Amino acid sequence: MLMGVLTWLLSTALIGQSATDTAALKAIPVDVEIVVHVRSVAGTRDDLLAMIKAMSPNLAEQAGPVLEQALNPMLEQLGPKLADAPILLGVKLPKPDADQTEPAFIAAIPGEFDAIVAGIAGEERTNLKKLDGGLVSFVGAQGETVYAASRDGLVLFGTNEAMIRSGASASSNGVSTRLNKELSEKLLGGDVGVYVDIATLQTRFADEIAAARDQFMAALDQAAGQVGEGQMEQAKEMYGKMFDAFPSIDAFAMNIDLDKAALDLTGLVSVKADSTAAGTLKSAEPAANEMLGKLPSGALAYFASSTEPDVMDGLLQWNMNNLLGPAAQGQAEAKLLIDKMKDAGRLDSFGMMSFDNGMHFSSMTIAEHPEKLAESMKGWMSATEKSPFIQNVEVKENVATHRGFSLSQATVSFDLEKMAGDQAAGNPAAVAVLKGMLGDGSMTTFYGSDGTHAVSISAKTVDEAKARIDAVLDGNGGIGQTPGFQAARKRLPDKTNILMLGSAQGMVKGMARMIGIATGGEAAALPADLPKEPAFLGGSLSLSPAGYSFDLVVPSEVGPVLEKGLAPIIQAVQGQINQ
Repeated sequence: MLMGVLTWLLSTALIGQSATDTAALKAIPVDVEIVVHVRSVAGTRDDLLAMIKAMSPNLAEQAGPVLEQALNPMLEQLGPKLADAPILLGVKLPKPDADQTEPAFIAAIPGEFDAIVAGIAGEERTNLKKLDGGLVSFVGAQGETVYAASRDGLVLFGTNEAMIRSGASASSNGVSTRLNKELSEKLLGGDVGVYVDIATLQTRFADEIAAARDQFMAALDQAAGQVGEGQMEQAKEMYGKMFDAFPSIDAFAMNIDLDKAALDLTGLVSVKADSTAAGTLKSAEPAANEMLGKLPSGALAYFASSTEPDVMDGLLQWNMNNLLGPAAQGQAEAKLLIDKMKDAGRLDSFGMMSFDNGMHFSSMTIAEHPEKLAESMKGWMSATEKSPFIQNVEVKENVATHRGFSLSQATVSFDLEKMAGDQAAGNPAAVAVLKGMLGDGSMTTFYGSDGTHAVSISAKTVDEAKARIDAVLDGNGGIGQTPGFQAARKRLPDKTNILMLGSAQGMVKGMARMIGIATGGEAAALPADLPKEPAFLGGSLSLSPAGYSFDLVVPSEVGPVLEKGLAPIIQAVQGQINQ
């Protein structure tokens, strides 16, 4: 029975937009650990097909018959009323050492009791029995005993009698007492939503989580020889901090919403009120990131961030530990550099990354104390030389002035062999790919301040750096004026702490170039009918006392770019392999 319901829900998980009343959460028992919300099967099928058609008419022609074949028998069995109904599912997981091997679940569907019971059991329904408390039981299609009850216009059913009785109790407010406004909106706001009670799972599965951490770290140790010991140590530290942060998480909720305009995903990781993270997030303040749209068009990706000193402390420490190492001397130097950066106060940054003849970054930061930021930038540039992947760093101070900026220059030379690790041995393509990313194996950055802003621009010459400063300050023909950028940006939150938008055309061109380098040839030729108007997909992270909110949007305009652009790349790779 459970597998049948889960298959049903999985089939609708990518196709819907529900209007489930939040009151239905009262019928889901408070002790469930997972809640899933989906829209009606019939209504959402059409939305999915409309989105696929907008992204790829060819795929829609193939997917349409498959969806019809998969869903029509289900729709016929459910009947029109049940097929149009939203669904809420609560799941309680069994302990690994428990006799129960399958999760216990309860499903809640609005509608008429007899019709829904008939739709669930189908022609296999037998031995319908009335039980006390308003429950009924019957034999399901797979021979299991199914329990059902009604409450407030909802039909509740499942294979666990205790859960059905709990949900049917009029005095119970159920899992709604565990969801605040933000978590409820994330669960119920889209085509399909999910809520996970992380705090309860951490308690119930503490031993299993600890064992999983040990196994994961052991697997990283075994893989160290393939990627280089230094890189693996950095990975272990990053994942270790993720495991360390896990106990501060209270719950997780997200939803996916599809229509012909875009795919939207939004979620929230909430933190425990008494955790260190909750105290830090109180000072977080999202920003509108309006300056991002003034950056010139043509880049691969655009990014903006707004951070408070306390919020960025953990990230700074991790970066500096990777750079200077865990030794006491390195730790002391890292603390000095971090303190200088934190002295700069709140930082509002925006920038872009290009990928033509190597990666190039340009960013501008508005700092609370810009002179402190300029000092810390100099320290970071000098400290870079201590990284095992850096051969040399040459810093020249005050090489130029432009529009009030006093610019210094830092040229970093990378050790590509070390960066490639053990992959470099007998595999020149690994080093070639890094050269393709870094150009000639070095990167020159011009940085400085005008008393209000701080800039950091990777450019080959100071004249190129000046031109980029002009482009940002003047804002003429900025990327924010393009329809593709606007289409993606308007579907993300107005204010965020981290915002990123990537060009679909830029991704296709970058992949073509990198695959060409890796296979020892030229970049794959792109089709003449590749859409010229830039299409963007985007994501954001917003911090608040509620926790960490994240969003992802893939507008339908991205589909034709990837469909037309990736085909010649795949064909080129297949040709290289066949040769």
